[in-house]
Amino acid sequence: MATSTATIPSGMSSNTEETGLADDRADPISAFAERLLANVENVIADLDPPSMSFSFGPLIVEFRIVADVYRRRLTQAIEFARFLEPSLIDSAWRIMAVDGAVNGVGTPPEWRFRITNSRHLERLHQTDDQQLSIRYDPTTLTWSAVFRARRLAFVWTANAAQLPDWDDSAPCRDLFNWMTLSTECFLAHAATIGINGKGVLLTGPSGSGKSTTAAAAALSGLVTTGDDFILVDPRSAQAYALYDSLKLDSRSSEWLPEMASHAVNAVGEASPKCRVHLARSYPLAFVRRLPINAILLPRTDRAAKTTISPATAAEAMRALVPSTICLVRGGEAETIRKSTSFVRKMPAYHCDLGPNPREAVAIISAFITNLPT
Repeated sequence: MATSTATIPSGMSSNTEETGLADDRADPISAFAERLLANVENVIADLDPPSMSFSFGPLIVEFRIVADVYRRRLTQAIEFARFLEPSLIDSAWRIMAVDGAVNGVGTPPEWRFRITNSRHLERLHQTDDQQLSIRYDPTTLTWSAVFRARRLAFVWTANAAQLPDWDDSAPCRDLFNWMTLSTECFLAHAATIGINGKGVLLTGPSGSGKSTTAAAAALSGLVTTGDDFILVDPRSAQAYALYDSLKLDSRSSEWLPEMASHAVNAVGEASPKCRVHLARSYPLAFVRRLPINAILLPRTDRAAKTTISPATAAEAMRALVPSTICLVRGGEAETIRKSTSFVRKMPAYHCDLGPNPREAVAIISAFITNLPT
């Protein structure tokens, strides 16, 4: 591998207390983003990493990633979506990903801007027209940005080897969220399961039982698009898989030991859940697209046996929207609008889960089978 000649761009010195604010520019963060982009493009040009293309239904992306460690961590949950069809490349978003630990690249500069709005408290900046979305993670020392008009994005992290394990389950979710803001699709914090060409969306806060139910469904002959995050198209009521990862906590692992045996990570203090890649371990249970015929709102520890009962659209919104916009930041108004459109056309039901996930799936399976198409 060649050695990069990348350097920190002018105006980005970490010794400047308020980098980029020394002049009268109306939007210094946008100018800063352009210099970050130029630096990332220089690294990509110098090191010339291979191109990798992925298709998630209507979302098509082309990655160029520096270097091997970062490439593995960013792509292991999306490898199922890789394609080699040249005709699709013209419509792809381009994502450049750079590992600062590579010799000559270096750690990206920190956020050193005045806090002028509430977004800046979370180190997130979006232009009024949402042509630029950029965010800094001070924990991992990572910048992520999307330039919408150019269909271009980058992520620059200090050291890919030191990223937290849970990042591997849903890499680039901020980028995917920002990329879809101008479309009718939206990212949802949800899982789907289905049988015989029909499916349900499981949504609710973390700990509500989505992952365990999806895992038990995969072991019981049903199919899933994975858990945690999916891409939803409200117009066609379709869910598209973004990641093939499925996470299990210690309790779920005890109920479903055969699923847990396929985990690629060790459960510990740094990673409280184990991660299974369904496309690799359960390829027949993992699908890339699933129609959604109803919304289920799972709730745990409420029943001795799983029961399903009607829920209101308002309850479905309260289950879907807060957990989604808490985990994918930026474009909340668009997410709410799209979610509202989706929920209004979907019947919604509470699903009070019994203690045995396999029993729960048997009841949910019968419920899905009886749903109208």
